[in-house]
Amino acid sequence: MPPKLPFLKNVFGYESTSLVFNTNYDETSQVELKIANQPGSLLESLSECFLDVTGQSIASISFDFMENPNFTGDDLTEYLFAFTFIDIYCPTTAARQIYIGTTRLTGTSGRIYFPSQNVSDINFVLGPGEGHFLQLPANYQRPHEDDSGLLINSTVVVTANDSIVIYAYQGCADEFGQQASSFRVQERQRLGTDYWVLTHFRKSPAHLGIVAVENNTSVAISFNHTNGNFEMRQQDITMNMYDTFYLVLPFDATGTQITSNKKVSVIVGVSSIILSQGSRNTEPFCETLEPIFNWGKAFSVAHFLGPEKSNDYIVKFISAVDNNTVHWKQGPYKTETTLQQGQSKELLVTANITDVLEINSSKNILVAQFATRGDPVFTNPAMTFIPPHTDGLEDKIMFPIFDLSYEENVTNYLTVWVPPMEHLSNVSIDSICTDWRIFGGHDSGWKIFKKALKAGSHILRVKNGFKVRAMVFSAAQKRSCAYPIA
Repeated sequence: MPPKLPFLKNVFGYESTSLVFNTNYDETSQVELKIANQPGSLLESLSECFLDVTGQSIASISFDFMENPNFTGDDLTEYLFAFTFIDIYCPTTAARQIYIGTTRLTGTSGRIYFPSQNVSDINFVLGPGEGHFLQLPANYQRPHEDDSGLLINSTVVVTANDSIVIYAYQGCADEFGQQASSFRVQERQRLGTDYWVLTHFRKSPAHLGIVAVENNTSVAISFNHTNGNFEMRQQDITMNMYDTFYLVLPFDATGTQITSNKKVSVIVGVSSIILSQGSRNTEPFCETLEPIFNWGKAFSVAHFLGPEKSNDYIVKFISAVDNNTVHWKQGPYKTETTLQQGQSKELLVTANITDVLEINSSKNILVAQFATRGDPVFTNPAMTFIPPHTDGLEDKIMFPIFDLSYEENVTNYLTVWVPPMEHLSNVSIDSICTDWRIFGGHDSGWKIFKKALKAGSHILRVKNGFKVRAMVFSAAQKRSCAYPIA
């Protein structure tokens, strides 16, 4: 039988009540296709979609649409981002910025707003190839650790009339320490309904922020831990559009599964690190979780800054399925393990090991890299998810390097993964073909290159149809931050 396609609903505010049609696969077979539609617009593309999946022609097709009364979302011709920050320890007012950049040769306009908060909207206009750093108002109500287990109003919403990218940053300088954290914000269409938490635990609670983009969103949080007084195995919540559910967990949240009936955005991190000596470092880290459809099977990881400035780093990976065989290699040393659903593996790579860490798995995994300043002293942590060796950026993307210049000796590196048989002459930064440093490669032929850049807005561009993956890492003496960009 041809496959049954998944039910896609609420795409344009309409649901299908009946979409069953015959194919010439055989005389008796039927394929049921349930998909949302906007009247009079998608019939041709629906047919193409069906043909791509089954390889068969359509003999007959009938549609019966009704208006979906549960749809209350914005017009999907808009690009929409909805996210929250995590709590950080900052006696003074923390600085929060978002960076908005265009992804096409046309300009765009939009607004930033704060549902259920008494905060004025921020309108923005971007010209072609522009990126702007926008400061959030001081009266924005951030999450607090005491909000754990509550629906709160910390959501930030950004809409635009054309494709954009968004990155978020928060920082603080006070007598308790220097802080900085940053993360990429995912557009609504890149969100998912199935996530697995992957983070690093250093005697400090994990912070989770879940944001709904539709009304009547049912979320199930399945915990992979029983620790002292925290013995709950699952928590079920119902959220409306732009609600944030905030949760602080007193254990390593890695292996926690988050599923929902509609798309949600999930951020994970820690607000501080407890050092082995018992003192607290207020440096946080966080990142937007990747849904399982964005995971991969092949990865390569290098030191954030390079051999001459190397520090220890930690790599963790997690599987969403059983019997997932994972191989990793660093230099001549090869190791293998088999992960079951929700299981993870943590690797410590010391500063003296300069070889690229290669990771391959039989099924998809999620891989994260964490910066340290030597183990066990974890003094300016950072976190990022490592992009897999799959299709990535094939045109151009705007990206930021947030300004840490209030500290001395700031280093900013752009890391680019280049596929086999491709040449860096096809990659430019700010329209300049620049010199790159190669930091090693993967057995598959993917290579890692790095380039030092200054703070500001930049354009990464590739040509001739090949694709790259990329991330940014910024480090100063007392703070650091990292985030993927492609």
